[in-house]
Amino acid sequence: MALDGQLIVYLVPRPGTRLAERLAEFSAASAGECPNEAHLYPPHVSLTGFFAAAGASGADAVADELDAGADAHVHAGAQQAAVRGPLVAKNNAVVLLPVDHTAPLLEWLRACRTRLVARGVVFDGDAAAVSATATPPAGPFETSAGRSDAGMRIKRGDHLSLAYLGHHLRLPGRDGAMLGLSPDQIQRLHKLAVAMITDDDTRDARWDVVLLRMDRQSMHLGVPHAFTELRRWSLGA
Repeated sequence: MALDGQLIVYLVPRPGTRLAERLAEFSAASAGECPNEAHLYPPHVSLTGFFAAAGASGADAVADELDAGADAHVHAGAQQAAVRGPLVAKNNAVVLLPVDHTAPLLEWLRACRTRLVARGVVFDGDAAAVSATATPPAGPFETSAGRSDAGMRIKRGDHLSLAYLGHHLRLPGRDGAMLGLSPDQIQRLHKLAVAMITDDDTRDARWDVVLLRMDRQSMHLGVPHAFTELRRWSLGA
């Protein structure tokens, strides 16, 4: 699916903070060690999947509705997301940082989606959505259980991926190759993450929520996706 022009909501380490700096250093070091799909994105926790709000004012409508609910769920009383140290998960295929206490943010996004639908905003693009009333499936990753067709898919928001490789990218010099990270590469990247990202870096993490638009989707490692930031909200600012 082409993602150019689609929107997404991320939780991101606040620029200039210790965690943001360590993640940037890890990204640079791991790119030299094992280029992977994580290097196509800024370090982030996915709060939604990619979605498109149809119409010329669709993105503005999304940003305005997020603004309208921000006081209740972000500025006033939303818990700071808490991040833990690096681990290997998902059948030894991903190196990630687990992230806790994002439920108020997911509630904010579900409420926003409900208001947008009531306003007649039509979602297209990613039609698979997590129901606002569905019980999240067990385990650290969202599955297809409990989805509806409401658009603007709300994700679990429980991890920041440090290294992984999907099966839709063409590696430089191997056009069309379908490669993943080997178990040895995953273990090397995990060891690197543990060495570079310490408890001191994660203990006092500060976070922002950003609404982004993808301007150019890359299909090649080494060429990151191009995003435009449309709106930013700071947690506990």
